[in-house]
Parts: sequence; structure tokens; C-alpha cells
Amino acid sequence: MSEASFVQADDDEAWEAKAREREDREAWAWEEAERREEAADEARRKRMMGENLRPLDVEAFLRLPLPERDFLLDPVFPERGLAMLYAPRGVGKTWAALSIGLAVATGGKFLRWQAQRRRVLYIDGEMRAEDLKHRLALLTAGLNAEVAPGFFRVACADVMETGLPDFATLEGQAEVEPLLHDTDLVILDNLSSIAKGDENEQKRWTPVADWCLAQRRAGRSVLMVHHAGKSGQQRGTSRREDLLDLVIALRRPEGAMAADGARVEVHIEKCRGASGEALDPMEATLKSHAAAALWSWRAVELAEPEPRFDGRAVQPELKVAAEHALLDGLTVAEAAKASGLGVGTVGRLRRAMVEEGRLKGRVPVPHSTSQEP
Repeated sequence: MSEASFVQADDDEAWEAKAREREDREAWAWEEAERREEAADEARRKRMMGENLRPLDVEAFLRLPLPERDFLLDPVFPERGLAMLYAPRGVGKTWAALSIGLAVATGGKFLRWQAQRRRVLYIDGEMRAEDLKHRLALLTAGLNAEVAPGFFRVACADVMETGLPDFATLEGQAEVEPLLHDTDLVILDNLSSIAKGDENEQKRWTPVADWCLAQRRAGRSVLMVHHAGKSGQQRGTSRREDLLDLVIALRRPEGAMAADGARVEVHIEKCRGASGEALDPMEATLKSHAAAALWSWRAVELAEPEPRFDGRAVQPELKVAAEHALLDGLTVAEAAKASGLGVGTVGRLRRAMVEEGRLKGRVPVPHSTSQEP
């Protein structure tokens, strides 16, 4: 084939590609127009049937016969509430989520919080069925009450032929809908395996958020289990927390060992309508005793903010040596070396001297040990 023929072939392919692109744009425009027309028709139908949005006057709204809101976990997790429990991998998210579900199913306690007896559906998207069975066996053996039939049901992806549907799609949500009857609390473990896709894509979260709000309108509560990212915060878009009533973060305590069992710090990062010691952080430990897993907990004191530097706490002779070195123009690092104090201590001492007016707030001139000839 001649060079001219190659050029002609390339031109033909480019023309066909542009033609296909133009046809795709036109097809999308027609489809978009049809979707808009269908949406407009639906809005007109709702107005005719009286189903359209109708705001209420404040007095009418205050007279609405709304039910009193009780708690699944008193006083942090309300009925018809939306919650998230998140932690890094291997810290104990599933242990905690299963324990919350079993506490609600039996009307027992989880750590310091008392549960109301309600029906629970636990949906697990990634754990091996054998591991989930083992954990449930340990936790149920440690309960003070038996789980009544129908009060704790498990949907485990590992024992389903096609796995779990994608909660981020309307089709997946419709497939799960029949499981939700006679359910008061739905636990999703975990969000990454159940709502698939790019977690940083806010559009991916929108259908899941809409589904959660629909569950609340239906009288159900939802607890989502999620991973922490590298920053330590929940992974993905922060918009997830906007609609939540409760956010629980599990963190690995400093110095925790594998022999300690599932040892975690429990922090309430968001809780609507609750205050006081019920929100104070706890250190919780799960240990097995005679084939039963039991939680224990203790209060954790919050770290005090660093107090204002008090030079009187420093050894007098070292403080005097550091002050003289700073007044002589040495840098903080040089003054620390000359006095024997730490760099941080000398830095705070210098800041205090500046505030007291004994030292100008300027960058010190580096001190040189060499002498002019």
C-alpha cells in the first residue's frame, strides 16, 4: 500500500471516530430530554394527586403527632437514627459492631450504654463465614440472655451464591428491600464492601445516603461500619458524617499488645442530643474466658493541654545558664547544648523571656567561638 493510501485510511478512521462521537452526543441529548420530560410528568402527577412538597406553617408543624424518640443505645444512639463506627484495620470494628447488634437484640448492654430490645439485621460483605460464625459463638456465649428467634439475623456474602448486591445502586437496594421487614436496626459491615466504587466520589455516596434516609423514614436505624484512612479519620468523602446522629471512632491504645485481646479506645466524635459522661472516651477490652468473649471497660482521662511554660520548674542553675546563653545571642539549639537543657525547654524559656521583655523578639545572631585576629 502506498503512503498516500495509508494517509487516506488514517483520515477515514479519524472521520468515522468523529462521526461516532457526534452520534453519541446526539443520543445522550435525546435521552436527557426524555428523562427531563418524564421527571416533569411525574411532578405534574404528584401535584394532581396532592403528593407534592407542601411546607407546613410552624404552628401546624408543632402540632404534628410525632412519636417520642427512644434509644437503641441509651443515650447515644436513638431509634430511627443513623450512625457510623469506624477504625483502622485490625482494631476490632466487627467485634464491636456484632456486640452492639447483640446488645440491641437482647436488650442488654454494650460497655456503659444500655440497649433497648429490638430486631437486628446484620449484613456482612467481606468476612469469611467461618470467622463470623466463630465470633458470634464467642459473643453469644458471653451474653446474659438468649437471642430470641428473629431478633438477630445475619446476611453473609460468603454463603450467598452471588454475594451481596451493590448498595450504591437502586437495583441493589431493591434487592435488599425484602430482607428489611420486621427490622429495627440494620448493620452494614462494612461500607466499602457493600457500597462499592470510588469512596472519594461524592456521587457514589448520594444513593447510599438516600437509602439511609429512607430507612429512617420507615422507622429503622442504620449503623455503618467503615475503615479509617491514613489520616486516622473515616475514609472517603467527609459528607458521610453530615446526616449521621452518631459517629464512634475506635483507636488502638498506645502500647497495646496482641496478647491484650481486642483492646481499643472508644471515642464519640459526634452525638446529636446527648452530653455528659456518656460521651467520655473509654478503653475497652474483649477477652475470651471459657469459650465466651466478654467486654470490660474503664474511663480514659483526656490528655491535658500543655501548660504555660513555668521557668521555676527548671533547675535554677541550668535555667540561669540557658538565659545567659540566649542573652549572649546564642540560638535555641546552641543555648540548649551550652546549658544541658532540652531544645523544647529552652524554646519555651526564650518565649517566656520575650513576653517578659527581657529578650527582644528577634532572630538571634548565631554565636561564634572563633575570635577576631
